[in-house]
Amino acid sequence: MVYIILLFIFLSFSTCNLNIDINFLAISLDRGSLVPAYIKFEGVGDKLFLRVLKITGTDTQRSFLDAYTLANPGCNVYVDIDSDVEGGSGGLLFYILMKYRTNRTGATGGIDSQGNIIPISGLYEKILVGSKKFDNFVVPVGSIYQYYVTKVLPYNITYVSNIDDLIYIDGRVYGKSLETSIFRLPRLPNSESKYNNSIIKPIYNELREFFTNIPKIGIHEIDNYYDELVNITDKIANMGYYYTAANFLFLASAEKNALYHLHTNQSPSRIKDQAKRCLDQISIRGNSENDIAALTRYQWAKQALDRSYNNLHEQRFQQYYDYTQSYLWCRLAISLYEDQLVEYSSDIANLTLDWLILGFENLGDRDIDRYKIALYYIVSNPVLAAYNLAFVVRKDPSLKDTYRSTWANIYASQAQYLRETGGDSTEVVYLANNLETIFGEGDIVYKLKSYFDRPKINSYDLLKLKNLAIVLLLLLGLYMLVKLTDFLLRILLIIIIVLAVVMML
Repeated sequence: MVYIILLFIFLSFSTCNLNIDINFLAISLDRGSLVPAYIKFEGVGDKLFLRVLKITGTDTQRSFLDAYTLANPGCNVYVDIDSDVEGGSGGLLFYILMKYRTNRTGATGGIDSQGNIIPISGLYEKILVGSKKFDNFVVPVGSIYQYYVTKVLPYNITYVSNIDDLIYIDGRVYGKSLETSIFRLPRLPNSESKYNNSIIKPIYNELREFFTNIPKIGIHEIDNYYDELVNITDKIANMGYYYTAANFLFLASAEKNALYHLHTNQSPSRIKDQAKRCLDQISIRGNSENDIAALTRYQWAKQALDRSYNNLHEQRFQQYYDYTQSYLWCRLAISLYEDQLVEYSSDIANLTLDWLILGFENLGDRDIDRYKIALYYIVSNPVLAAYNLAFVVRKDPSLKDTYRSTWANIYASQAQYLRETGGDSTEVVYLANNLETIFGEGDIVYKLKSYFDRPKINSYDLLKLKNLAIVLLLLLGLYMLVKLTDFLLRILLIIIIVLAVVMML
């Protein structure tokens, strides 16, 4: 028994008396780089000591600490990284080092406390530079593009999505996951759409023609996925969900076209010029509901051409992707444009201004864009401002069974699809109701005024000039109360302040 205990202690100290030199895969100046590190296992314990030249954030430390905790090496570990480190993409490789004590596997990917492996950027450059030191790689993939990268590079690359997918063979670590979750097809709804959005049917057909005319990439898994995708979107469209089917095909078209141009090494300017020529054909003058939808997509097309990119491989793919989206947005704008002028009451401008004053402090990027469009058009086209605000207002109206607005019908159909397939349709329902309120039949102004309350704190209406004036008077009175020295004037001022408070109540 004593010998067994001594042997256990000896083995523990021997595995905790180890030095490893390793290179972490990183990105530096838009290129892949190898970051040298020295790792020392010393003494039984559970302490991690991490030294870098410059701590540039908590992501690196958290990723390494999660990897160390999950691997539970049973040693105190000292890590000396001879470079600035940023981000958590070294977490997967560090876990492999802690768990298997081998430096013969290249790996890149974030890691969380649950053992999930998180996809990272710069995968192409990291694998290329890593091939100087490693002959096999373990990586997560989070997109079709990243899967494509792993297939075109001539290296031994396996996939991992959780630490449970790792397997140790002959001094190297591999991923035992044979499939990746990125090839997910849209779900079919249980029943046909209750709402008429057939206006999108020609748009879907145009997108389908564009999608099917893009040549195959030449990678079986990707080409097979795109073939299956268009079959599914056809079924969704045939059930009346034309907008939903068009959404799926729009994103897939941009992605497939980007992959094809990347694969054939074509210049991004070719697609960009195509989008510019399309935009030069459009001059939207109408303000009907469809004209507003067309103008919104025209603006998205212009925005997609103005982004900046670095020299990373994935950024080149992103250029192809954005420029394709710009062209497709432009084509959709042309399809929707009607050139109709519709008379709306001028009261909408004042009402929409009140709506803007509601204030939105926690908007996402896309909502911020919509909000800016609304601000820009508040005077020249108040209906367009209201249309865009419908995307960001978070009211909770009761869901109606029928919709009179074309675009309310479209979004109601999308909400139904999401409900039937397990998605979150809450915001789509809000949008459908807001659009129905704006563009529904009857007195638009009356509907808006009765539907949206002015912003209030407790029971005080902040938009009333009277209350605003009283608030300013109170502030001035309090200031004078501090400054005045005459007793009678101070008493008089106190009486005025009390009367002002009573008026507010």
